[in-house]
Amino acid sequence: MVAGGPRGVSAEGWGSAAWKAALILILSFVGFILVPNRLVASLSVTPRARDALLLAWVVVFFLALSWFFVVLQRGLRRGR
Repeated sequence: MVAGGPRGVSAEGWGSAAWKAALILILSFVGFILVPNRLVASLSVTPRARDALLLAWVVVFFLALSWFFVVLQRGLRRGR
């Protein structure tokens, strides 16, 4: 235990955490549902190529969203 309080306790309020969670949920919905749906509707390639493009999109978007989540968490620790 460190003087001044237990380690790992966040001073972030509910309002800040709620908007960050809402932002992640909105980005997830857009990136995992809306964009792939639009890609399927607009791509005029073979099914195998379409599947590969969608898989690539989901993997890249997941990595980007994970990176963004880590950035949000680091900002929390630095007091932003």
